[in-house]
Amino acid sequence: MAKKNSPPSANLKKLVISSTLAATLVGSAFWIVNNNKPVQPLPSYQVKQVIDGDTFITTDNQHIRLRDAQAPDKGNCGYQQAKDELSRLILNKPVYLIVRYHDSYRLYAEVFTPDGEVNELMIKSGWARYDRSLKPHLVAARQHAQQQGLGVYGSCISTTPDDSDCLIKGNINTKTSEKIYYFPGCISYDRTIVDKDLGEGWFCSEAEAQQSGFRKALTCFSRSWP
Repeated sequence: MAKKNSPPSANLKKLVISSTLAATLVGSAFWIVNNNKPVQPLPSYQVKQVIDGDTFITTDNQHIRLRDAQAPDKGNCGYQQAKDELSRLILNKPVYLIVRYHDSYRLYAEVFTPDGEVNELMIKSGWARYDRSLKPHLVAARQHAQQQGLGVYGSCISTTPDDSDCLIKGNINTKTSEKIYYFPGCISYDRTIVDKDLGEGWFCSEAEAQQSGFRKALTCFSRSWP
């Protein structure tokens, strides 16, 4: 579900930085780095409110979204744990922002505290996903969480139903957001994993799945369940 927030101010829009630049800790502050040379100090901010595991509001009312990190939406498995983890990482600490781009409501940023890059730490904790492969340090953070079964890669991943009578798997395509369900006998049923943090789930009937916005997979052909 899209989060509707107040538009970003002109002041923080000016902080949008080329994706070729990075940040490093110099002394007690973060600096923008170009060709391995510190070129500009980053201002620090304080956090007023944590919205969820990937979004927060600064004390000057800027809505910040962690770039490249996807935490569970409200109502999904892991929502509160992800929110608590982000709160632990950024509340009552100076935060530094490399804002890469913005939409009408939020600034998408790489966020730092004296403890390191928050985006990476959230992914490493398992309470935020990174589903791309462009940034090696984020890939390594994701692999750590997956291998250790941390965060959403633990209790939020389901291969067996909570109720033995509810065998229909609701799956959401991460690229298209299309909702599809499978039942025993459908091709790919056995390979389909239910990721509850993404809003996927188990259903007891096709009618229940359809009422939740899922359609039958084409690989079920003309079959019906049960």
